[in-house]
Amino acid sequence: MERITPTSEQEEAIVKMVWETSGAVLNASTMGAGKTVKAVEVVRRRNDRVVLLIAPLGTRLGWKTTFERQGVELPFRWMNSTKEGKQNQADWLKAVPGIYFVGTEFFVRLGWDRRMRTKFWTQQPDIVLFDEAHRSQNRHSKTYKTLKQLKAPFKVSMSG
Repeated sequence: MERITPTSEQEEAIVKMVWETSGAVLNASTMGAGKTVKAVEVVRRRNDRVVLLIAPLGTRLGWKTTFERQGVELPFRWMNSTKEGKQNQADWLKAVPGIYFVGTEFFVRLGWDRRMRTKFWTQQPDIVLFDEAHRSQNRHSKTYKTLKQLKAPFKVSMSG
């Protein structure tokens, strides 16, 4: 597949995100504006090696395809409760380079043991991508509290 060439508007947004000095960006563009391509391009241009991608399960294949299409050669690892998913979790804890995809609900589950926070998300990735970030808007929710555990040098939140 041929790499997607960003439009001039997308390119401008990508450059702004890559050079952002605060360590975090919010991409609130409308549906169909290329939030996925923009985020993947940010990862590619920053040359991030350990990427945490928190997103709805139904978007996994779209993300995987876009990373491949844009030439990001990191392995795409799905953290879930399968044998392979548990191996991916072990690799995450060792900071093995890769794109670590985790569904939003499983992300929260890994961050808590009943009412106590776990240390699972204390591993520091190069970048965190959070798709459908509006799911964390309630500051009393476990999603929000789990996100607060992440200490990454760069975070990208996306919400339409």
